[in-house]
Amino acid sequence: VKRLLIFSLFVGFFSLVISLLGGEFIVRHLDPQPTFEQSLKEGLSIFASSEIVPFTVASSQNSIHLGYTREFNHKVATNSLGLRGARELEKQKPEGTFRILVIGDSMTFGWGVEDDETFSSVLERNLKAAAAKAGIQKKFEVINAGFNGGFTIDGFYSWLVNKGFKMKPDLVLVSFFPYNDVSDLLEMEWKKTDDLGLPTAVTSVDTMVKRGRLARRHPTEWKYVIPGIRNSHLFMLLGSALEKYSPAAVELIKKP
Repeated sequence: VKRLLIFSLFVGFFSLVISLLGGEFIVRHLDPQPTFEQSLKEGLSIFASSEIVPFTVASSQNSIHLGYTREFNHKVATNSLGLRGARELEKQKPEGTFRILVIGDSMTFGWGVEDDETFSSVLERNLKAAAAKAGIQKKFEVINAGFNGGFTIDGFYSWLVNKGFKMKPDLVLVSFFPYNDVSDLLEMEWKKTDDLGLPTAVTSVDTMVKRGRLARRHPTEWKYVIPGIRNSHLFMLLGSALEKYSPAAVELIKKP
């Protein structure tokens, strides 16, 4: 009886291990999940700390942005001014140029697209083509300052009054996304204000720059906190299912 019990336990344990390994293999290849290791690879490493905004874009960067959904895999470059794209721009506006400065968050920066596919790049090409067709001699320049002022409107203002307006733009376009541009305001603190009571130095209580990447001071992804299995595609899938169908169970797991 003792041998039979030991044998049964061994078979049960072995079967469990095989099942877990098989499940991991299937999920990894058929429905890959955003594991901790994958999230580090995907995260853009082009950010820098700042005294006036929660974070900004570092200068002269070359990075690969990999989407965990495999939807995109593209290069991201910044110039010496910390602006999207490898093309260098003069800080002082060239003579005879109509300069447009575009500021916003990831949508402006160009999440998921190449440097020349951002809407700022498309706008500049269209303006140049229209000007050439109409015989207009004035040059058009569209500057993509996405992420330079962090990721919400108070940081945009702080960056503009401290740095952006020094570029002497003829027009400033602010891209505002009503969803996360509003919710992101909740984590902001105004360290300095101007005579109008508007922010000239903004910091975040939750977001920081760590080795060129954006990180949370207080982790919100509980699945990434558990060592050993945070790089398991199977565990990530099961964890997502728990979040969807049994949030009470997730809260119990989070407590310890």
